[in-house]
Amino acid sequence: MYDYSSCSTILTNTRLLEIIRFQTDIVRVGPDLGTIMTFIVHKAQELTESEGAVIELAEEGYMVYRAASGTLEHYLGLKLNMDGSLSGLCVKNAEMLYSNDTSTDDRVDQAACLLVNAKSMIVIPLMQQDRAVGVLKIASTRVNAFDDYDICTLHVISEMIAALIDNIARYAVEELIHKASHDALTGLHNTSSFYEHLHVVISESHFSVMIIDMDGLKLINDTYGHQAGDIAIKECADRIASVCEEDDVVARIGGDEFAVILHNVKNKNECDRFIERFNETFARPLYFEETLLPFGASIGYAVFPDDSRSAQEIVKIADENMYAMKKQHRADMQSGL
Repeated sequence: MYDYSSCSTILTNTRLLEIIRFQTDIVRVGPDLGTIMTFIVHKAQELTESEGAVIELAEEGYMVYRAASGTLEHYLGLKLNMDGSLSGLCVKNAEMLYSNDTSTDDRVDQAACLLVNAKSMIVIPLMQQDRAVGVLKIASTRVNAFDDYDICTLHVISEMIAALIDNIARYAVEELIHKASHDALTGLHNTSSFYEHLHVVISESHFSVMIIDMDGLKLINDTYGHQAGDIAIKECADRIASVCEEDDVVARIGGDEFAVILHNVKNKNECDRFIERFNETFARPLYFEETLLPFGASIGYAVFPDDSRSAQEIVKIADENMYAMKKQHRADMQSGL
């Protein structure tokens, strides 16, 4: 067990002030747990000068990447068995663990370390009440990358996260996991949950991904205020869900951006028919306090495996197609069509 009592002498005044500013900044992020965790991993990476950081939550025998930065960012939503992993052992024992060379450490998941190129790492438990519900991990592509200074920094940060976890989901772990995987405003899946599902369905024969971007949200916020903007975001979420089937995955992956995994839409003709229904739904007007809002959305798609067999590439192609449609919408408006 690591002796954290010496941390106050190990950490410099400058580092402690940075951590205090970090704590203040978290308050400004807002109540959404997914957004908070994303902010935390980026700051943890910055403070420890590591190459990647991740928050993994323990969910039904798996460790799931719920927020990630740096070299680990592309693996958001990754789901690994708790057994045979350093993160799982950290949760089981509720104590900090450090691997200075993962290639020679039999406690780690060797295949996972090779996948994410983590050659050394620190994992520290995130506590809720008296049990660990996940870990905060920093990783490096170098062996022996971390020291006591990094361990103490991570310890102080993890205590702050534990306080947040207790405040957000005081007693129910299930509630914590739901908040970590869903968008607070719309109730839809968030980015990590979207990629978690995408990694799972990549083994299916065919499916489609839609990327949807709201048109006019900035104008709504600037003209009518953020209350109107929130109403527009929630209405966008409801209209997207209304044209999807029950087993489809609908997610909010950005301020004005949404993503959908369509299990039963398996070719470009079916995608085109989905977009027809989508456009009909979004053609309906939206009012805020009897004022017509400039409400709309652009959509693009990609089909697996026709367009790509890579999860990241499928999203990229759908995103590029969405922006092409958005550009066409602007051209049509300028020409008066």
